[in-house]
Amino acid sequence: RWFVDVEPVAIHASRDDHAMSSMFVVSAGRRIDVGGVTPFAALGAGLLSLSARAGVLVPLRAGWVARVELRPQLSIICAEPAVLAGVGAGYRFARDGAPVTVIAAAEGGPGWARMDCHPDRPLGPTERTWFTGGALSIAVGL
Repeated sequence: RWFVDVEPVAIHASRDDHAMSSMFVVSAGRRIDVGGVTPFAALGAGLLSLSARAGVLVPLRAGWVARVELRPQLSIICAEPAVLAGVGAGYRFARDGAPVTVIAAAEGGPGWARMDCHPDRPLGPTERTWFTGGALSIAVGL
């Protein structure tokens, strides 16, 4: 079954003052139901990033769900890659026969930030750093 996920904002920062944000990311993907859990995979694009996502949605009780996800991401402005892992919780309900899932998640992982990225020098050398942050997403069909 196909699904669409909209992530209005995801903010990730490092201790050394680097930021990797994404806004209005729309992802499309496939899901399957396997014994009550829902594995999924998707590709997404937004104003500031491109990403791939793979994870699993686990029902808890009374509509509550947990999500575990791995997301390789590329920040478009400075061509900065990251590999983020996240865990989240949210609520799943039916709307006109389709499942709707709202999730808030904490995420973190390694990224390669450019130390000197600005209009005059958009692609300087990268430095490995650790990003942490969070995201909010709303999925229809997941």
